[in-house]
Amino acid sequence: MSSALADAFATLLQAQPRAPVAWTASGIRDRAALSVAADACAGVLAPLPPCGRVAVSVRDGFSFLAGMLAIWRRGDCAVLLDAADPQAPRLDLARQFGAGGVLVDEPVLRCMPLAGGVAAAGLAAIKLTSARPTCRAASASAMPN
Repeated sequence: MSSALADAFATLLQAQPRAPVAWTASGIRDRAALSVAADACAGVLAPLPPCGRVAVSVRDGFSFLAGMLAIWRRGDCAVLLDAADPQAPRLDLARQFGAGGVLVDEPVLRCMPLAGGVAAAGLAAIKLTSARPTCRAASASAMPN
């Protein structure tokens, strides 16, 4: 069960697959490339049950976007972590917010499974701000045309 954000991206992808979405050191990346990268991330996330919470601690911007799209295609909720923080506190935060796994890109893109994950509960993302969680429901209106 994908989220409204993933459905909105699918519509945009179908309309203009070559529209740019990221400017990286390796060049301009388009919607089609993002979709392919998200499919690869989905493979990494496959061991986790869908519609749960997945913490994201990814430094590379394009890989972060692909991970978020993969998470939303699965109907998961992303728990956003600061990839610059030491690993142990990130794992503790992921557990505290019910993540069933942590998507990382150090040294390669992989998923670190965690015990005790909880359901996404209709949330698209949980962002920690000043030690207080901010939850956002999925909304297609957040997607640009």
